[in-house]
Amino acid sequence: MGKRPMRICGREARAWRARPALAAGKPVVASRAAAIPEVLPHGTLVEPESPEALAAGIMDLYESTDRRAAQAKAGLRWVEQFDAPRVARRFLEAAAG
Repeated sequence: MGKRPMRICGREARAWRARPALAAGKPVVASRAAAIPEVLPHGTLVEPESPEALAAGIMDLYESTDRRAAQAKAGLRWVEQFDAPRVARRFLEAAAG
């Protein structure tokens, strides 16, 4: 876990801010709101607008090295699909038929 956990809440555009954390292999705690569950399938999702739920999500990761490592690994694998060269290659392959 980094020095500061990343908290994501709100709309889908804000959820994409978690990608750098995922790409760096960091676990993420986010509110289960709007499109965040779809954008962040490998994060620790908590009830929105609940400081207690946020604290519990952070503590859950803090207390479990295995859970942090598994989430970080899964998040890194997931975010790699959005790598620009990979996306471009898949587009060209699909266009070539």
